[in-house]
Formats: sequence, C-alpha cells, structure tokens
Amino acid sequence: IIAMIIKQLMQESCIMKKSFIATAVAAGLLASGAAHAEPQVYGILHFAIDTYADDHLDGPGGTSAGVVETSELKLNSKTSAIGIKGSEDLGNGLKAIYKAEFKVNPFIKNDGESQSLERRDVWAGLKGGWGKLTFGTMSSNYKQMGGKVDPLYRTEAEGRGRLNMQSGLHGGSGINGGRMENTVNYTSPKMGGFSIVLNTTLAGAGANNSNADESIGAGIRWSNKAFLVYADYFDPSANGVTGNDESVAKIGGKWSGKAFQVSAQYEATEDQTGGDYIFANGLWNINKNNAVTLSVGQQDKVSQAFAVAYVHTMSKQTNVYAGYGSVEEDSAGSYASGLGYKADGTLHSDGSVFTFGLRKSF
Repeated sequence: IIAMIIKQLMQESCIMKKSFIATAVAAGLLASGAAHAEPQVYGILHFAIDTYADDHLDGPGGTSAGVVETSELKLNSKTSAIGIKGSEDLGNGLKAIYKAEFKVNPFIKNDGESQSLERRDVWAGLKGGWGKLTFGTMSSNYKQMGGKVDPLYRTEAEGRGRLNMQSGLHGGSGINGGRMENTVNYTSPKMGGFSIVLNTTLAGAGANNSNADESIGAGIRWSNKAFLVYADYFDPSANGVTGNDESVAKIGGKWSGKAFQVSAQYEATEDQTGGDYIFANGLWNINKNNAVTLSVGQQDKVSQAFAVAYVHTMSKQTNVYAGYGSVEEDSAGSYASGLGYKADGTLHSDGSVFTFGLRKSF
C-alpha cells in the first residue's frame, strides 16, 4: 500500500512539472508576441465632388496667379493616404515606436503614368514614462493643433485652404505641407492635464541640405474631458518649413459637450503672412449620426470667409458630407502681392465652392 501511494505521488508530481513547463512556455510566447506586436496598416480614401463659383483662384490665397477654377464638377482626392505604424515593448516601461505614412493619388497623370506615393510623416522613436522622443519627418508643433479646432479639416471647406481662415503653416498646400524634415521632437507626459512639445530641425534640413538656421518650435497643451487649450511658438528657417524666417505664435482652444462643440484660434502671423488670422467654429450634433458645423474667420487686411456643412456618420470608419464655403477679399487687400488679379487683369474679389465628399478609413 505504501509503495502504491509513493508511486501515485510521483506520477502526480511529474504531471505538475509538465503543466508548469507548458504554462511557462505559453507565457513566454505571449510575452514575445506582446513585445513584437504586429505592425498596423491603416489608411483613408477620401473623394469629393467640388464645383467653384465667382472668381475663385486656384489654390489657398490665390497661389496660382491668373488661374480661375472651372465651374464644372470636379472629382478630387482629398489627402487619401496609406500608412504603417506600431511599437515594440523593450521592457522596463520603454517602447520603440514608428510610423510611415504616404499620400496616395488614385488618379492617372496626363502622361498616363500612375502617380507615385508622396511622403508624409515618416519617423521612429522611443516612448516611456519620461515622454516621447521621435526622429524623422513629422508635423511641426504649430501644425499639430490646426485640425483639432476645424471639423472640416482636409475638405474643400477647411479653414487652412482656399477660404484662407488659417495660415499655410498648418499644412495643406503650404510649404512641405507644414512638416519639418531632419527633425527631433520631444513630447512630455501629461502632468495635471498639461504637456509640452519641443521640436527642432538639424543641419541639413531645407533646400539643398543647407546649413541654414534651424526651424524651432515649442508648444503647451492642457486638456480634460471637455476642454482643450493650447499655445504655440514657431521660428521657421527660411530654407525649411516656409520661405520666410519670421517667427509666429498662436493660441486656441475647444469645448466639447454632448450636443455642441465650440472652438477658436488666433494666429499672430503678420510678419510671416502679411496679416493675422482669426478662426472660429461651432458644431451641433443633431443626433449620434448627424451633425451641422459652421466656420467663420479672416486674415486681417486680406480676406474674410465662412463655411457651413452637414456631416452624416454611417459608421466609425465611414461618413459623407455636403458643404458650402465663401471667401471675400478686403477692398484694400489681396491674397498675396501680385496674385490678387484675374486673367483679364481685373481685381479678384471673392469666390465660393460647393463640395460633397465621402471618407472611408481602414
């Protein structure tokens, strides 16, 4: 009997050892899988049917002199893009992070060749309890918050584009799309709702890899469930993000409730752009799937504009919208020196656009 009991105990001990080893192996595999997480492929396909009226010049601020948009219906791609991003757990609370995103043009060029991918944000870095440090090409601190206050960002009725309610430093058709190359960026962790952003380009950034002065930016943000407040300073290199090295600053914020959202932004950019900017937006969530939004704004001594749109959300990844925007030039101003005229030599004064779009993210 004693021998049988000893034999039974030995068998149970062996089973427990095997179970422990299997559990340890499984835990190791799970830990390895977590440390080497699969990259996430993501993107957006965004198409819009647009038509222009009056004397609307082609490009934000009339950047193409003498070019008037056709009143015929146009099908545009509005920042369709594809990207890959992910992270790797390095242990001790440290992660390696990365992102590579490219703009996609789904249309064919006039010569019959497909458009190549156009680089957007491409960076890698480290993230821990001390904050986030990234290296590469990325949005400047000044650009980062522009879309936070504009629900119509990346549409034809957005504030930073043709309607000229936000400066080109927010991207769009601005130089380098508002991105900084050869850049080091630091973002602090949130402390009491506050965080800071610091970024600078290094030697080699800008035209012909010049050694011109670097672009330097600093921003501070505070947020909770309902409020977002931010301020940014940016000192660009003449050969970097803009064609002018005058510094700029802005302040803005947003309040979000269940049914309403209100946001505003002021830019002190006169030395850089010829006039300061004021932008404001209100959004009403009619219900879970439908919203109406109104934007108003101006560039001092240059123009004033408004945009209104209806947005229907079909799912978390799909929505459609219809909007109208109008811009009017000040009687004493022009969008830019020498660019405020139509092809027939008369002064460009105003313009408008109707837009209908579909956005599908994945």
